[in-house]
Amino acid sequence: MAETDAKLVERTLAGEKGAFAEIVRRHLGGLVSTAFGIVGARGEAEELGLETVVRAYRGLRGLADPSRVAAWMNEILLSTQKEWTKKKTRSFETVVEPAGSGTGADPALAADAFPKVAKAIAALDEAHRTVLALRYLKGYSPEEIGSFSGETASGVNVKITRAHKALRDSLSQAVDLSRFAAPGGASPS
Repeated sequence: MAETDAKLVERTLAGEKGAFAEIVRRHLGGLVSTAFGIVGARGEAEELGLETVVRAYRGLRGLADPSRVAAWMNEILLSTQKEWTKKKTRSFETVVEPAGSGTGADPALAADAFPKVAKAIAALDEAHRTVLALRYLKGYSPEEIGSFSGETASGVNVKITRAHKALRDSLSQAVDLSRFAAPGGASPS
């Protein structure tokens, strides 16, 4: 049976470096995935994930609830990303691999649409990209996202709804959504 995060934190604070390595093994992939959903550039996402791990290690003694290490690391990720955004202007590069996306959509249609979808996501403001990444890439609930960002769950839901609307509006101009009609002829909304 695998040790809990809380036990690994306890061992790390007791001086066992290997314990923190296990925390990193468990959580770095998820941090990088979340970061990629926010920043859209694989290299920057990896840097952001690693910087988050370094900051988490340095601040581990300040972790109030060791059982929430994953949520805490996501909080660090978000604050680090905001800090980086203030320091530099960056372009949003998107890596998209439409073939075999598993959506069930016609691959030719998907290949045509994916760059447009990526561009529409890139055009969203940072707050909307962040909330969508946390919700759909990481699977966090609005309540969990609110705990990371200091917002209420209803405030998070409003951001998600606004992000969806902005994407729909942008995509309705860029992609013929009727080509992706659901069975029975209803187009996605």
